[in-house]
Amino acid sequence: MRSLAALVVAAACAAPRAAAPSGEGAPPEARVADYRCGDAPVSVAFEGDEARLSVGGRYPGDHVLTRARAADGVLYERLDEAGRVSLRGKGDEARLSVNGRELPTCRADGTAASALSPVTEASALLGEWVVEDVEGRGVVDRARASLAFGVDGTLSGSATCNRVTGPYALGDGRLSVGPLAVTRRLCPPALMTQEARVLSVLEAASEARLSEDGALTIIASDGRALTARRS
Repeated sequence: MRSLAALVVAAACAAPRAAAPSGEGAPPEARVADYRCGDAPVSVAFEGDEARLSVGGRYPGDHVLTRARAADGVLYERLDEAGRVSLRGKGDEARLSVNGRELPTCRADGTAASALSPVTEASALLGEWVVEDVEGRGVVDRARASLAFGVDGTLSGSATCNRVTGPYALGDGRLSVGPLAVTRRLCPPALMTQEARVLSVLEAASEARLSEDGALTIIASDGRALTARRS
């Protein structure tokens, strides 16, 4: 896979840029780079001085960034009343920041977003899943976090320290979770920190995807993610 910088050069040398897409799919002139930022799949379609960034799904882009001056590497950013989003690339790695939250290092390692299939049927979620990674940080040893999706539309399980329960819904390829009810047990700080991350991803969930080897990735609207496998 070509680096971000190489794709930028290719886009700049391409034929005159087409109008920004109004529907699904990238225009023919777009050069696309696929990354994984921790567990979050990220796709970037470069068109001239613009980059259409999609976190968790491919098209249409969730953010339209404009190329900016950078002392080193390549920088695209957007800064407006909605917040700041930036993508800084060098070689085969990139750093993505969404409204002050920096995702784990993005790597073009051949694991493209397309390798994760969107979950469109609730039946694919049913049963218990054990969390094995949160926000690209792994999980605390012997600290079990689990999620059980029920046929009645209820999500339950352990967020690490406390029990959690609440509704979930899957429609038009979009996943929503909550509001969640959580017990109030206190645990060591490391477990409480992990639990906060688990709950934060769940409450902002927007999409669920399955890998070829059966791992479930729940992706938040800002690109943070957790990965789980069937127990």
